[in-house]
Amino acid sequence: MKILQINNYHHVKGGSDTVYLNTGQLLQKMGDEVIYFSTVNEENIREGSNSYFIKTSDPNEGGLFSKLMRIPSFIYSSKSYNSLKKLLKSEKPDIAHLHIFYGQLTSSVLKALREEKVPIVMTVHEYRMMCPVSVFMNNNGEVCEKCAGNSYWPCVVSKCNKGNYAFSAISAMESAFRDKFFDYKEFVDHFIMVSQFIKLKHSQYFPGIENKSSVLYNFQSIPKLKSDLQKEVDLVFFGRLSREKGIMTLLRALVKRKGISLKIIGTGPEEAEINEFIEVNSLQNVHLLGFCKGDDLWRNISSARYAVVPSECYENNPMTVIESFFLGVPVIGSDIGGIPELINEKNGFIFEPGKIDHLIEKIDEALNLNSQDYTLLSDNAKLFAEANFSESSHYEKLFGIYRKTIALQAVLNE
Repeated sequence: MKILQINNYHHVKGGSDTVYLNTGQLLQKMGDEVIYFSTVNEENIREGSNSYFIKTSDPNEGGLFSKLMRIPSFIYSSKSYNSLKKLLKSEKPDIAHLHIFYGQLTSSVLKALREEKVPIVMTVHEYRMMCPVSVFMNNNGEVCEKCAGNSYWPCVVSKCNKGNYAFSAISAMESAFRDKFFDYKEFVDHFIMVSQFIKLKHSQYFPGIENKSSVLYNFQSIPKLKSDLQKEVDLVFFGRLSREKGIMTLLRALVKRKGISLKIIGTGPEEAEINEFIEVNSLQNVHLLGFCKGDDLWRNISSARYAVVPSECYENNPMTVIESFFLGVPVIGSDIGGIPELINEKNGFIFEPGKIDHLIEKIDEALNLNSQDYTLLSDNAKLFAEANFSESSHYEKLFGIYRKTIALQAVLNE
C-alpha cells in the first residue's frame, strides 16, 4: 500500500511529531511505501524529506505589520495546496494519514485531497476541532470548554493564545474559517482517537462522528538497554516545559520534600521560570538537562526510579507514559484526560492534578516501596506497554483502519 503521511513538522517538536515519524517508519518496516508531506526546516530528519515540502514562516517572528501580513497563510496556504496537488498527481497514494496540519500546512490540504479523491484518515492528537488553542485551557491555566459549542469568541475574550488578544483572534478566525469551508467532520473519512477520553470528548460535542472513529493508542519502539543500569535519581520529568504540563506543581512539591532528586528533560516557554525557581528555592537535587533524544534520553529515563507526568490539561495518550513503561519505569501521573487509562495500582500511582499535597503523598508512597514491590511494579509497567503499545498490534489495527476506509470510499466514489 502507498500511504501519504502529512504533518506540520518533519522533526520532533512534540509528541504528535514523534507519532507521525514513528508511524511512517513502522509502515516502511512492514513493507508499505510511505510518502511524506511537511514543511522545510533545517532540523528535519533526512529520511522522507522531498521536494514537495513547502517553506513557511514562523507566525511569531517579526513586527506587528509582518505578523498581520502572514495571517492569510496561517489560515489557508495556497503554497501548501499547490505543492500537495503536484505530489498527489505524481505519486497517487492509496490513502492519506493526517496528523497536525493547521497553522503551517493549513486546511488547504483537505481541499487538495478531496479533489484528488484520496481517502483521508486523521489521528486526533488534541482538541482543535473544539478549542482554537487545542488544549482546552484558558489563559489562567484552567480547564475550559467554552468554545466547544462552535462559538470561538470566548477564546478572544480570555486571550487564550499566549495572553494576547491578536493571537487569540487569529486562532479563533482560523477555527471559524475551517468550520465554514473545511469542516473536518465532513472532509475526514475516519478519525483515529488516541485515547478513550478524547473519543468520548469529541463524541460529546460531535455525536455524528462516533461511527467513523476508532481508538488506537500510540506506540513506541525502544531499544533494549542493559538491565543493570543504576538508579541515579528518584524522579524524572521529560517533555515540553509549559504550564499545562504541571512542572511547577512538581517543583513546589519538592520544595516541601527537599532531598528528593529529579532530572528535568526538555525545553519550552517555562524554562527560564523553572531555572529561577530551582535557584531561589535551593533545589540542589533538581537538575535541568535540556533537550535529549535517542539513547541519551532512554538512559536518563531509565536512571530514575519513577517518571512523573503531573499534567493539568486534558492529556490524551502521552508518549511520556508509554516510553517510561517500555523502559520498566513506573509512572506517577495526574488523574486527568487519558492518563488514568494507562496508569493503575499495578504499574504506578495516580494523584489529583494540581494538588501538591496529594502529589507529595504519592511520591512518598512510591519511594517507600521495598525492592520486591518496586520490581513487581516495574515488570508490570513493561508488560502493560508490550500488550498495548507494541509495533505489531498497532500495525495490525492501523492497517485494518486503512483498508476499511479505502473500501468505503471506493463504494462512495462509484
